[in-house]
Amino acid sequence: MGAQFGVNDADWKTIDGECGPGERILWVGRPRPIRMLLRDTTALWTTALSLVSLLVMVFILNWMYGSVSLNVQMGNMPTPFSSLFSLVLVGALAFNLVPLALVVFQGGRTVYAITGQRVLIVTLPALWWGQSVQTFTAEDMGGLTRTTLADGSGDLVFGSEVYSVRGRSGRRMRTRKIGFWGVPDVIQVEQMLLTTFKHLDR
Repeated sequence: MGAQFGVNDADWKTIDGECGPGERILWVGRPRPIRMLLRDTTALWTTALSLVSLLVMVFILNWMYGSVSLNVQMGNMPTPFSSLFSLVLVGALAFNLVPLALVVFQGGRTVYAITGQRVLIVTLPALWWGQSVQTFTAEDMGGLTRTTLADGSGDLVFGSEVYSVRGRSGRRMRTRKIGFWGVPDVIQVEQMLLTTFKHLDR
């Protein structure tokens, strides 16, 4: 077995429980949860633009309220309007931030593994979901793309998947990257993938 890269014994037992007879575990690791946000850059940019628009709206309303207060010589907004605005603001922030927070939380419940036969991405049970397991064999993986950070950690992308989201105009299809996100010693993990799955050579 390879080095543990900061995982615990329970993670190894989880992966071992998913392996078949004679399947050898080569590596087990965990992602840096915040890096999981980069799986879907379209959704990330859409959320960022929504938050910027929300901040601009808050600035404009504050500026308008300041002008009205000066003209009518009132120190505060009427309580009902102020409460309603606060409620709308909190709701808008939650609408934009909760999905991102869930992705990060899910990243903290994710375990990666490389065996002699396949790659496993296991999401451990929490809240309302049970344990889910994604399996990728040599036929499922395409080219390998590595991003290396200054501390030696990084991302390894070896595929993509298409999923649907519901929007104002109906359901839309999006593409999400598949790989290992924010793993320590990413170059060593990359070499292990290249050795195990020869066709990934770039």
